[in-house]
Amino acid sequence: MAYVTTTDLNAALYEEIQQSISRDNSNPPETAINNAMDLVAAKLSLRYNIAAEFAKTGDSRNSLLVMYVRDIAIYFLYKLPESVPAKRKFAYEEAISFLLECQQGLSVIQGLDPAPVSENPAASDRIAAGYEPRRPSRW
Repeated sequence: MAYVTTTDLNAALYEEIQQSISRDNSNPPETAINNAMDLVAAKLSLRYNIAAEFAKTGDSRNSLLVMYVRDIAIYFLYKLPESVPAKRKFAYEEAISFLLECQQGLSVIQGLDPAPVSENPAASDRIAAGYEPRRPSRW
């Protein structure tokens, strides 16, 4: 079972509209959900153990993460056949903004486990850079 389902989409998008957008084909909603989960995983996997969170179902899921995955999935669902309504575009932009804040360490999602620590710290993908302060000249 997926972390976010088409039933979760119904909480923010009427089922009739969902069926109209997807043209009664069950593949686009699942594809949009999978793409949204992939995007969230790409943004948050360095800070949080997303694989463990996405393995959860029902009430054990993080409600904030479910909301943002749902908003992104609905945006992706709309993006396929027609223009995106302003309300959906705003929700998508808010979700992406929050994910970027989490990625940069400016926001925290309570209840998510931190990402596993790499066993080889030299294999980190981060590079530290710095400079020495300017020395005064005699001229």
